[in-house]
Amino acid sequence: MGIHQPEEEFIKHILNVDVDAGRRINVYTVIAMYDVMDEEGYAELEQRTVEEVTLSWDEIKKRGGVHVVNEEFNSRYNFE
Repeated sequence: MGIHQPEEEFIKHILNVDVDAGRRINVYTVIAMYDVMDEEGYAELEQRTVEEVTLSWDEIKKRGGVHVVNEEFNSRYNFE
């Protein structure tokens, strides 16, 4: 008998944005969500950080603004 590896199914990516007005930065965190099924058939939702990026408001402005930064993340991770 070998060790059972849990089965997992990717659900989606989500983007969290934490705005720190005092430091004038945004912290972008991309999280992947998975259904992880154990050998008895029970599923748990698991979240894993894929990427975390800190951008100053000046950097965001140079890139074209918040909308452009959001579109950059969306083109990489296809958020729903």
